[in-house]
Amino acid sequence: MPASLVNLADRLRPDHRLLLSLCKAGATPDAAHIAAGAYGEAVPGQPSFDRGLFDRLVLRQRVYPLLHPLFGTLPARAPDCPSRRYARLCQDNIRAALRLVEVLSLATAALRSVGIRSIPLKGVALAQRWYGNVALRYAGDLDLLVAADDLTAADRRLRGSGFSPRADTPRVSGSRRDRHTHHFAYRHDETGVLLELHQRLQPNPHLMPVPFATLYAQGSDIGFGPTLLRTLAPAHEFAFLAVHGTRHDWSRLQWVCDLDRMLRAAAAEDALHWVETADRLGVAPAVLQAMMIAHGLLDSPVPEPVRRQAGGNPLVRYMVAHAQRHLFRESRTPEDRPDIQRTWSLLYLLCLSPRPRYLATELAARLRERREATRTRPRRVITVVRPGAGASHG
Repeated sequence: MPASLVNLADRLRPDHRLLLSLCKAGATPDAAHIAAGAYGEAVPGQPSFDRGLFDRLVLRQRVYPLLHPLFGTLPARAPDCPSRRYARLCQDNIRAALRLVEVLSLATAALRSVGIRSIPLKGVALAQRWYGNVALRYAGDLDLLVAADDLTAADRRLRGSGFSPRADTPRVSGSRRDRHTHHFAYRHDETGVLLELHQRLQPNPHLMPVPFATLYAQGSDIGFGPTLLRTLAPAHEFAFLAVHGTRHDWSRLQWVCDLDRMLRAAAAEDALHWVETADRLGVAPAVLQAMMIAHGLLDSPVPEPVRRQAGGNPLVRYMVAHAQRHLFRESRTPEDRPDIQRTWSLLYLLCLSPRPRYLATELAARLRERREATRTRPRRVITVVRPGAGASHG
């Protein structure tokens, strides 16, 4: 198998490799690695690393809920020791997660009361299902999927149930223009929780265009106390997460950890089924890339036939190489050129699906963005000074 598809962690910095060793769900880190993460101590036989860089990395990648159970077993050596600092962060995260569960239950119950079915995406629903505990995943906002035909009614019901549309985002108008908007954002008036109401899975309507009725019928129920919520079927959920990570250049390790949890909970035949489903949906390259990234970074179990299929696909190899250049990236480097970066990013997004309507829509969107950027760019004013003009005369 090509080297670009395995041992991705070997090319990373020491603090990156340490973080990966602590995030692997299938392994128990040894005391030396835990102490290195908690106190900044060097791991015997491995290069030293910057404690400050590691802390910033943990926060930026949003994986501190996974590290706290490890660091919490060690005594605190200072008031701001990571074992204490992560404990405070995790307490805040637990409160935020419980608040999200409460608001999610309110929103779904409000929609259900008028006959509108909904499916939560990512977030606390994913944490409950694949981590077994909403506290083990960073709590951000809520994403709720409804059928496009129910969008106007859902908007009206949410606004009547304590949710207000965000002023800086598009609003549901009830017209054909709504079809061009992927999601609509609301704030819960009492808690301030952000809820995004989706009418399809992806911004591009020709990427994973699975009817809502199909997603709901094939979905699974998860329990939040006495409340049951319908979620995506595992095959649809893995494809959705893979495409989401691909569109965002896998810039957060948290997303790779999500895939790792799913792969570890699945049997080999399940993973093969996920690839087959992705192939039918036209997003097999993204799913193969996601599996190889999880396998290369976190040793996630990926069946040998899938690894061979990914290794023999030049498109997947290119996508993995592209993602590898962006993993853990903090900012642009001086040698980056925006025009070249835009070109490579466009080529990368075009690899997501070979379907012509997806490709045409993606290209049209990029051209539209380019025209709008050109139209809003400030004009350069060039002043021409004639010879002798403005010169002092003695």
